[in-house]
Amino acid sequence: MGCGGSKPNAVDPSASPNQASQSQKGGSTKTSPNKANSVNNNKNNNNNNNSNINNARTGQRKGTGAQSKYVKADSSYNGSVNGDVHKEATDKGYNRRLRNNLINATQGSDIEELEKAKDRFERHRLEDCGDLTKANERLYFLKLRKDLKDAIRRSHVGVLERSIDEAEASPYAGQLSSHIEAAKAKIAHLRELNQYSHDILAMDQSTISELHTYHRPPACVHDVMAATYMLLGHDESTLRDWEYVQSMTGRLGRESLIHKVKDFDSSNVDERTSKRVREIINYHELDEVRTASNGAATFHVWASNIVDKIDKDKAEHETQARKAEEDIQSAKASKGSKRSQK
Repeated sequence: MGCGGSKPNAVDPSASPNQASQSQKGGSTKTSPNKANSVNNNKNNNNNNNSNINNARTGQRKGTGAQSKYVKADSSYNGSVNGDVHKEATDKGYNRRLRNNLINATQGSDIEELEKAKDRFERHRLEDCGDLTKANERLYFLKLRKDLKDAIRRSHVGVLERSIDEAEASPYAGQLSSHIEAAKAKIAHLRELNQYSHDILAMDQSTISELHTYHRPPACVHDVMAATYMLLGHDESTLRDWEYVQSMTGRLGRESLIHKVKDFDSSNVDERTSKRVREIINYHELDEVRTASNGAATFHVWASNIVDKIDKDKAEHETQARKAEEDIQSAKASKGSKRSQK
């Protein structure tokens, strides 16, 4: 743009000074060569300025694109950072759940659940903070208690003794005292049974075979053997047939009569069966049975001892139950008295 807003005539930069002077319109004023050069220079400068402006605008557009690309890259970077933050927050939440699950399982009594929670906690290598230590201690206690219960259920003296030794050697002997006492009582119970069955276990197979050879045994022999098998879990109705009893006495191995007596536990006999066996045994004196069969007499003694033990165990159990109830009532009364004093 010229000064005052006047627009100069177009000048061909390749024309000579004279041609430039003649080509101007309204050439009332003749342009000198120096002035023509000045005009050309101004035009070139204007062209350069326009070019610079265009380049600047292009540069701005390119710059805008570059800025846009940079912002996009920065956005990608921010997304990565945000993703890491989100992942970290998610991991913290997941780890918190793992810890809470371990704490809840530790407060329960489910060994399998506690083992699973403990395994997940350890696999993620979370800091102990006392929670894992408590879980290990609780798991140890629960397993000791389970071993004692299982040993009592299995009724095996050797297994019971090992479980008792482990429990008494642990820091939880006091907490497990009731289970330890129950296991010791079970051992005493089994040893008493073994004492009663000693004579039967000492019998040779020929004595059992003698009973098996009877086709029509004396009534006392049939009754005694029927009472014996009733204690071992057979139904009285099937034992009225001597052929059935005879077939049972002929079994060998783990199904043999001697083996069944060895594994017998009187705590599995219900009260009704015990009373019925006593009635049958009382029908016949021991001397009568011994006269008929020494083998049957041995089972007569065994069955008599077993029903006596069942009655004795029942009386002891009732005594213990009454004592426990009295202790509970006494504790309640003592607690009520303390409250009234306050």
